[in-house]
Amino acid sequence: MTSHLLLALLLAAASHVTDVSAYESEAHRRRQERMVSRARREVISEYSPPGQTVVDTTYRNLELEAENKAEFDRKMKMYQTSKILGELLEDYDSRLRPSFGGDPVQVDVTIHVDSLGPISETDMSFRVDFAFRQYWQDSRLNFAEKSSESITLSHEFLHKIWLPDTYFPESLSANKHSVMVPNILLRLSPDGNILYSCRVTVVSKCPMDLEYFPLDTQKCSLMIEAYGYTVNDLTLNWQMKNGSDGTIQEPVQVAQAIELSQFKYEPKSIKVENFTLSFSTGNFSDLMVTFEFQRTLLYFVLQSYVPATLIVTLSWVSFWVDPRSIPARASLAITTVLTMITLMGATNSNLPRVSSIKALDIYFGICFLYVFGALVEFALVCYFNKPRYQPKPPVPPHERNPEPSSIGVPWRREMRMKNSLVVESPNYTQNEFPPTSTSPLLRKVNSAAGSEMMTHTPLTPSGSTARNPFELQLTPTVIPMLYQPVESDPPPDPQRASQRKRKSKRRRHVPRQRSIEVSRIDLYSRIMFPLTYIMICIIYWMVYIGVTGLEAAQNSQEQEG
Repeated sequence: MTSHLLLALLLAAASHVTDVSAYESEAHRRRQERMVSRARREVISEYSPPGQTVVDTTYRNLELEAENKAEFDRKMKMYQTSKILGELLEDYDSRLRPSFGGDPVQVDVTIHVDSLGPISETDMSFRVDFAFRQYWQDSRLNFAEKSSESITLSHEFLHKIWLPDTYFPESLSANKHSVMVPNILLRLSPDGNILYSCRVTVVSKCPMDLEYFPLDTQKCSLMIEAYGYTVNDLTLNWQMKNGSDGTIQEPVQVAQAIELSQFKYEPKSIKVENFTLSFSTGNFSDLMVTFEFQRTLLYFVLQSYVPATLIVTLSWVSFWVDPRSIPARASLAITTVLTMITLMGATNSNLPRVSSIKALDIYFGICFLYVFGALVEFALVCYFNKPRYQPKPPVPPHERNPEPSSIGVPWRREMRMKNSLVVESPNYTQNEFPPTSTSPLLRKVNSAAGSEMMTHTPLTPSGSTARNPFELQLTPTVIPMLYQPVESDPPPDPQRASQRKRKSKRRRHVPRQRSIEVSRIDLYSRIMFPLTYIMICIIYWMVYIGVTGLEAAQNSQEQEG
């Protein structure tokens, strides 16, 4: 009994505690629900249309409804745009221009240049990469009543509408960029205005006047023209826009980071023109933009002017070389001439073959004349340094020194003479000579050695007449004289004979006094060559720099005017 009472008391206490905790949790829950409900009503009232009954939903359902509404609006906008385009193209004929049969279409053009160059003197061309933008209005594409937002379309839409037939008449090559997709922008406004922009690279002609090269300034033009539509159907114009700050934006804009290798570009030198060209097929509207490039001189100073000046200076070194050192001076003069010719050929190989004389050609011509003048100076020095002789006046006969006389016979007839001599001597038999008879030709016989001399009497030792009339009779007193030792000349040597002949010729000439002193030629050249060269160079630079500066001033005045 007691246990049952105790159990009942415990159950009653537990239920009381549970009721208190449940009450507190229920109050907290109701408080949270009121806060959520208040926030939900604020959000729903913000997104719900006026007059619509607010539906009491959960916060998560509200988020889902908002997402569904944005997706629904996007799909509805896409559907409406597709419907608008379909309706616009339903009766659209892209073969006919806007306002066909009425006023010509006004096409406004702007250009944004991304890069310039390179500029080639050989081909006389320049390369330009730019965004080509065209603006025109097509009333057939007006959808202002259905939407107030512009539509940006893909490049595939270009084949469905009419486009201006503009092209670049003086281009050597042109292409549209298509990496990764065709770089095209097509935007359609509600009032029917169309913006067509594409990225184009054009290599165009650039006729150059190289008279002042490399101190020249070149003007390269890019022309835009309608190919098939005459001025009665299409007119091209440069579009002048008003900027956000109230200033007028130029139709041709150039990126600020453009740098060229050999030229300096002036953004303020851009000039735009509108004109009409007449052909046999009609009159066509044209646009032209002119870029002005001023050539930088430093490259050509280092590659052409300085080497040419050093070659000329090197040719003057020969003026200090000894005139007798002919190989050294000849090699130096010829080497400088050939080097100058090579430098001229290498420089002109990168330039077009024009008939006009360039400023660089004039400087090269001056340098070549001075180098060639050094070679001519060397030739003059060699000419006047060569020894010259004049014949010695003839000596009168009474002043000549007689040569000593000689008696004898030629050496080649000695053997014949041996066989013809007949000797009268008791110690030698007929037709025999003593061992000393092998001595050379006898040139003289001393008459003081005896009274008996060689005679032409042809006698033999027995007193009979000799068979040979030219045999000589030698008496006993003559034989010892013939066979005594005498000095004789060896057989003639051809080399010694020629040397004696040359010496005799030298003795017959005496050197003539030089008309011009050789050292004075080199002395005058050391002074005149550098002095005149410096004067000509000063005149050269003054003339060309002055002319180019005057042209630049005239161009700036034209732009300001």
